Amino acid sequence: MPKHKKASSKNLFLLPLAVIIVSGFAWATVGFVKDNTALAAGKMNTYKDANITLQYPQWKAVDTSESPFKDSLLAAVSDGNCAFMLITAPLPAGSTLKDFLEATVAEQSKQPNVKFVTKIIADDHFEIDVIAPTDTGNKLRQYAYGVLGSNHSIYQLTFVSNDSNFNKACKPSTKTSVKSIKLLNPPSEKGDAQKLSEYFKSITLGKLALGKKVSPPKVVPIKTTAFTSKDQFCITLNVKKDIPVGVVATALYSVELQQNIKDKEASTDVTKAGSISSCGSLTGLPYGRYEVKIYVDDVLAGVYPFTYKK
Repeated sequence: MPKHKKASSKNLFLLPLAVIIVSGFAWATVGFVKDNTALAAGKMNTYKDANITLQYPQWKAVDTSESPFKDSLLAAVSDGNCAFMLITAPLPAGSTLKDFLEATVAEQSKQPNVKFVTKIIADDHFEIDVIAPTDTGNKLRQYAYGVLGSNHSIYQLTFVSNDSNFNKACKPSTKTSVKSIKLLNPPSEKGDAQKLSEYFKSITLGKLALGKKVSPPKVVPIKTTAFTSKDQFCITLNVKKDIPVGVVATALYSVELQQNIKDKEASTDVTKAGSISSCGSLTGLPYGRYEVKIYVDDVLAGVYPFTYKK
């Protein structure tokens, strides 16, 4: 198999994480394996959390230590010709998926020699197929398909290869992966995203091992919506501005019982602007499916599903 040179481009589209970085393919090619004879064609891995399940190629794992967006990666693999990444990030509070992506695409369209093969943006999913030149003179092709999960996060499948080899190397896998996507556990209610955006940039769930304490930047919650008895449950608030006492309230809702098991409780202290993580044990909580509901001025602003299993 020919050796792959590291490629970079100031134009390559990496949707939609507001990380429009295009040195990403340089990272991807570093992870290309030189020998794919041991890879069984057609075999798939499965990714699943409380919000989504999907399949992706059972290729060799890529070293993500140098990836500029490694904190958003759920999976990264390559077979030597095509690189695959599964990326997630919260949709900015107050934005719709369509508005957010249309603005992103409009900005990228201004870049020279960028060609969109496919550009479909809907309220709950998108499909972007784009070709862009690299600094080495080659053309790279990136196919991205994404959906909006019930936890307000974008899940994006991304396949990248040299343009000349894309149809053979990547295309069969893109079709299989896209068809496999299933959204799970839709929220019991829809929050008011505009209301949420008054005070929050984002809200995410995560976990820490029991006995650990949040201590940025080394010890921070790992983003997830699936928890076990070995985990602490964490919620991270990215707060725009100080929130007065009583403005924000939270409740814990049981999906199985279809009722609150912890009634709405308002904050008793001022919440300062910045990133705040709060963690605690789930011991005593029955196993099942739940939602954290966030209220702003008594208006339901956000709903965040999660599962708790043995």
